[in-house]
Amino acid sequence: MIVSNGGIINCLGKCHNINVTMGEYVLNSLMLSIPMGGADVVLRVEWLQSLGMIAFNFQEIFLKFFIEGKKIELRGIIGKPRKIINSNVITHILKKEQRGVISKFSSLDVQTCKSSISLDLQRVLDNHSKVFETLKGIPHIRYHDHDIHLISGSDPPNSRPYIYPYAQKSEIEHMIAEILEEGIIQSSQCSFSSPIVLMHKKD
Repeated sequence: MIVSNGGIINCLGKCHNINVTMGEYVLNSLMLSIPMGGADVVLRVEWLQSLGMIAFNFQEIFLKFFIEGKKIELRGIIGKPRKIINSNVITHILKKEQRGVISKFSSLDVQTCKSSISLDLQRVLDNHSKVFETLKGIPHIRYHDHDIHLISGSDPPNSRPYIYPYAQKSEIEHMIAEILEEGIIQSSQCSFSSPIVLMHKKD
């Protein structure tokens, strides 16, 4: 399974017709066993899409929807505001024999496996790793250099700048700054000018 950061998590198993009871609502669904930690069950957006019209209230923490004409309301647990306490306060609480909950927060380290590349292809990538390295700076002089021969007296192509959407503009500026810093390109006052074409890349 591909997770939000692009990594791949191995699924330990698949369970059919699992009933998850939430109050009067019973969800029957296929469940995948994934070593995520933290939560017992994670319902994906496909479940929300199957509910149709939904009413959320994040302040009072409830979710309302209709199933076969019946109104379903799921409410979260609203407790007292949590706070971080030190060991001295914990010792004082324990001496009073009061009940409480001690929580420890830590980062979740999910082990992701490599992308599904065949062994033969991985062997080629490993044996020729220098060929597939990220380019740093201008390539060395080769035996054959590429030249563009211009027709004498011709006008250089000079297109007007395009107006790009904000998201694309930010990405273009980021990419230009990156390759400029790596020395792949350099500042120029050349009269040649062509528009940039930004293409989406498959994940």
